[in-house]
Amino acid sequence: MFRLFFNWIIIRRIIIIAQFDNHIQAISSWSSGMDTYMSESWAVLSRMPQPSCVDIPRNFTLCHGIDYARMRLPNLVDHETLDEAVQQAAPWISLLRLNCHPDTQRFLCSLFAPVCLERAIYPCRSLCEAVKSGCEKRMQMYGFPWPEMLNCNKFPITNDMCIQPHENYQVNKSCTSCNQVGTYENILDHFCRSDLVLKVKLKSVSSNHIVVQKARSIKPRETEANLRQNDVELKLQLTENNENCPCSSAKAHRNKRYLAMAYHGRNGVLVLNLLLPWRKEKKALKMFRKLDCKTLGTQIRERARRERRKKLRAKAKAAAARLGLKMPNPRIITITCSFLSVRDLKQFDDKQ
Repeated sequence: MFRLFFNWIIIRRIIIIAQFDNHIQAISSWSSGMDTYMSESWAVLSRMPQPSCVDIPRNFTLCHGIDYARMRLPNLVDHETLDEAVQQAAPWISLLRLNCHPDTQRFLCSLFAPVCLERAIYPCRSLCEAVKSGCEKRMQMYGFPWPEMLNCNKFPITNDMCIQPHENYQVNKSCTSCNQVGTYENILDHFCRSDLVLKVKLKSVSSNHIVVQKARSIKPRETEANLRQNDVELKLQLTENNENCPCSSAKAHRNKRYLAMAYHGRNGVLVLNLLLPWRKEKKALKMFRKLDCKTLGTQIRERARRERRKKLRAKAKAAAARLGLKMPNPRIITITCSFLSVRDLKQFDDKQ
């Protein structure tokens, strides 16, 4: 009896040991599978593009010369390479040149060329909304809807960890007519939005208006004879609400001519829209006579494409000359450019 009991204890221990071995094998198998899973996961992660910092090159026209010199890649609109970012940012240069909001470059470059920090810093929603309010109608006027990629709801509500609008722009907000830029896009845009475009001399400048004389009408053309014959003096308000604001660009001088654009405000008063020193060589001024405002958006896009092609050909020609190649034909230059390495062109561009 005692022997049977002893045998039963031994058998029971063998069973327990066997079960324990099975558990050990199961744990070992699970651990091995987990190791395989983790190694595969890390392999996938290692193939994902890791953030890096690069210098903003001079051919990155939209953002070169901004407050910082180095940008983060991939950027905040999922461009993984610098060449891709430069190419995709190029169409937005025209919007920047429209001067529709002082923070346009700040907003766009926070996405296309984000500042080089350990973690990505997005633009604040307030910055997006400010630029959108200033530029959306101007974009729609020329057939450009506000894109989904710039949907302001995607961006964080204003806090210390996002890029906010500049505050000091509010000082001269009411007097924009004297703070315009003389870009091709901005001049033609104001031309199409103005009722009166003049080449003038300034007789006097006050805190809320200017008086012009010796006016030559560019738009509408039919008023030019009347202005010249009667030597009419015109009073142009600086703001819609006749507010006081500085106009440092306006100086009354007998030999100085200006390009002045105005629209009819409330009660029929003429409100100054743009004032710039007259320059004959401006390409935009030569466009006035043949300009069709209905197709201005198309013209701006085509001009931007021509500028990009011209720059590309110039780089290809210079790089080819450096390599001892002769390419007198522009078509050959364009074709050769597609075979030259982007790195080679970039290195050449950086040396210029």
